[in-house]
Amino acid sequence: MSHKTKPTPSHPTESHSEDVEFDWQRHLRWLAPLSLAILILATVFLWLQSRRADVRIEAARAYSLASLSQSVEDLEAVAAAYPDQPEAPLALLQVGALQFNDGDYETAKRTYQSFIDLFRAHPLAENAAWGLLLSEESLGNLDFALEGYLKYDAEDLLYPEALLGRARIHEKQDRWEEAKKVYATIQSELPDTVWAQQAAQFEKIVEVRLRSPEKAEPAKDTPSSAETTGTVPSEAQTAEKPAEAPAGD
Repeated sequence: MSHKTKPTPSHPTESHSEDVEFDWQRHLRWLAPLSLAILILATVFLWLQSRRADVRIEAARAYSLASLSQSVEDLEAVAAAYPDQPEAPLALLQVGALQFNDGDYETAKRTYQSFIDLFRAHPLAENAAWGLLLSEESLGNLDFALEGYLKYDAEDLLYPEALLGRARIHEKQDRWEEAKKVYATIQSELPDTVWAQQAAQFEKIVEVRLRSPEKAEPAKDTPSSAETTGTVPSEAQTAEKPAEAPAGD
């Protein structure tokens, strides 16, 4: 009976061991730099995240202080230092309002135009466009302002103010009949509102002007508080239409 001998397991040769070691070293040559790159990217990412959080806090604090101080210079500095932060458009819009209040209509006009150019898609861009129209009107560019007011329709939030703007310009141009028609439109389209109450009182002034020019009040040179701010006035607000700034919400 013959016996089969079992094959003796072979041991790795020195050459094979060197090959394995060589392959591992080859992988290390690209694995080490890759690991380092990943570590660097992670560090940069964490630093940027931390920096963004710091900038948000800085921008919010700076805007809060500038807004409380009502300083044009401070608000302009906030808008310039943090152009990508939510506080930038708010600061710029407030700058325009302060300039308008100071009677610096030409500068306010440039500020509102700058807002439109920089933040055209911003929710407050309409406020800036309204401030631009009021600045043009205050500078005496009545036809330009009137054209702007005519673009507002009944679906727009500022439609009542736009109607008053049309009537106001008609008065400034001594077109009293046209102004009277606009006031009548306000009363018919917006009955039982503060706008209708104001229009009724202004219409009486126009009627006095038509009957006896020397007894009528002259047309106001600046827009009313409600029209400049773009907000609905309170019921207690009188028809004297005090001039204030075209500020945003």
